[in-house]
Amino acid sequence: MIVVDASAILEVLLRTPAALPIEERLFDRGEALHAPHVIDLEVLQVLRRYEAAGEVSAERAREALDDLAAFRLRRWAMTRLPCGSGSCGKTSRPTTPPTSPWPRPSVRRF
Repeated sequence: MIVVDASAILEVLLRTPAALPIEERLFDRGEALHAPHVIDLEVLQVLRRYEAAGEVSAERAREALDDLAAFRLRRWAMTRLPCGSGSCGKTSRPTTPPTSPWPRPSVRRF
């Protein structure tokens, strides 16, 4: 199992010099590719920025998105925050003191 991020996917989609070693690893026989569900949005945002800057054409960006849609990629939705901090199921305290001129952030319970 390989968890990929947008930067690796973009290297492959845009056929950059770094693409070949990434492809060899990602498309190794028997490897399953996994990603957070936001990967499509992350890739789209970067392609949009590259197009606006003139680094890729609109046609090339569309081709890259078509290629992304063809990837055998398992997308995972994140339903709650990771538990690394030991505060799973808890909300953190607001970071601004009560006397601060800034409004207190709303506390949301999951």
